[in-house]
Amino acid sequence: MTQRDFLHRMHFNARLQGLVSQAPAKRVAEVQSAGHRLVDPSGMGTQYKIMGVIPQRAEVDSQSDLPLYPFKLSSTTQSD
Repeated sequence: MTQRDFLHRMHFNARLQGLVSQAPAKRVAEVQSAGHRLVDPSGMGTQYKIMGVIPQRAEVDSQSDLPLYPFKLSSTTQSD
């Protein structure tokens, strides 16, 4: 999974807006630029990948019974 996809699934835009709203006026552009750099499809957003590590038998999130968010499990990720 790309860094861009991971961050967007983790509500990156809302988090970035929170940082921007708390930043001093002279640093707003710097915070926005740094945030966009993390998800830029021609840069860090696709160059960096995210890997999830889970226990071998973990198939669902035990608290919600949903697949481990934001990752998708495939049959090739687990061995018997």
